[in-house]
Amino acid sequence: MKQYRYSYAKTTVIAAVAGTGVLLVGVMLLCAPAVDWPMMQAVLILPLPIRAVGGILCLAGALVGYSIAAGGVLALRYDAKGRAVFE
Repeated sequence: MKQYRYSYAKTTVIAAVAGTGVLLVGVMLLCAPAVDWPMMQAVLILPLPIRAVGGILCLAGALVGYSIAAGGVLALRYDAKGRAVFE
């Protein structure tokens, strides 16, 4: 397990950053009409069903990314038998 710690840590960070990015895109797609920022108006070109489905899919992707990050944190904290690792 010790030789894989760097790989688990890297995967955890990448999954958390990707989940946050996808979450921001999903919120941008779903909340574009409510926000009056200049770049957000470009999203309004898309039809409502495409924005809704895209936003929901992005939120689901963020959930997947965060679950991978949580699994990486648990893998760094516990060994394969469920015992805590203090290294």
